[in-house]
Amino acid sequence: MTRPLAAAALLLLLASPPVAAGQAGPFGPTPAGKALVLMADESVSAEALAPVILEAASKRWTYRLFPRLLDVLEEWVREEPARLPLVLDAFGQTAVLVRSEAAAEALVDAGAELRRRLAAPPARRTPREGWVRPQPGDGVPVPWAVEGVSRRELRERRRAYVDARLPRGDRGAYVKAAFEAFLAPSCAAYLGGETGEVCPAVGLVVLRWAALEAGLAGLSGDGTEPGLVDAYLAAGPDLTTRVLDEVAYGFPSVTCEECVLLRSWLRKRPTRWQVRAALEPTLEP
Repeated sequence: MTRPLAAAALLLLLASPPVAAGQAGPFGPTPAGKALVLMADESVSAEALAPVILEAASKRWTYRLFPRLLDVLEEWVREEPARLPLVLDAFGQTAVLVRSEAAAEALVDAGAELRRRLAAPPARRTPREGWVRPQPGDGVPVPWAVEGVSRRELRERRRAYVDARLPRGDRGAYVKAAFEAFLAPSCAAYLGGETGEVCPAVGLVVLRWAALEAGLAGLSGDGTEPGLVDAYLAAGPDLTTRVLDEVAYGFPSVTCEECVLLRSWLRKRPTRWQVRAALEPTLEP
């Protein structure tokens, strides 16, 4: 991409892509996120886990923080039941650190809830996916600006427009087609030239970026979706590297933490807990 085109692209983009991987939001990582980092690094100990549990018990959002932390701890223990004594030891060490009655009550309730969960059959949970998913019956929205449509909604419309033209039922094929569309050198090459008058009217650069956002959208989930890593590795290292290089050099002012994450996946396939730690949502008010 030439420098003039890159400059024009930055003016046309309505916003940078959503940051998902390792995002440090305004309130930082959640206790669940901190626990996942310990698990990803294989550095979990009662001493390291106790401050994380204490934070969940002490925050004013305890009613939201502890259930998520318990989800993570339950999953970790179910993977290897021999880890339970370590987790119980961490709860015991946390009890010594508690300084308020409310936190002590939250800690006791959380410990009892964790034991209850582990004594029962595993609950079926639906993974939080991040893929583009227009509402049923919405149809395919037009991807150009319409009076009264916000910039955010317009960006979502453009992603949905591209999503409707990507392969269904195969996440790997979906990602590959989205990445190929992002690299398209012309409207004739974009999505096989099937966009008709839309590409010239909306602009190739804008639609290329919508394709990139659609392709990276799976990384805005929480990492629990089965086959997520396989879906991205299926695109192949050559294609993915070309995409990442185009973002880095063609759009140097745009932050793309998903791109950083994918580069690390290309270097070394991540473990289950590394994926979870990278994609765990951050703390929101």
